[in-house]
Amino acid sequence: EIPVCVFFYSSNVTDRYGVFAGVEEIAERLNGRVLILGIDIMIHRDLVDKYELVAVPDFVLLDNGELKSSFGAVDYEYWTMTDVYNWLILNKI
Repeated sequence: EIPVCVFFYSSNVTDRYGVFAGVEEIAERLNGRVLILGIDIMIHRDLVDKYELVAVPDFVLLDNGELKSSFGAVDYEYWTMTDVYNWLILNKI
């Protein structure tokens, strides 16, 4: 099994910063090392509380179904998809 990176987003918010394209690029670069799963919080509202999401986009890393780490974009004044990629690498992906 490989770790799962859950990418939380909202279908009510436009992707004006190109986050979806960045997530796709990361998925291609880390193919076979991590499975990236996109979850729309408008459909799966129960996961907002479970993973204590404050805002989207947000990223949660699961290993064997257990929370290993999270990259809460709201925690950063400025971030890029390179930061998300580096966060995954630092978590031994």
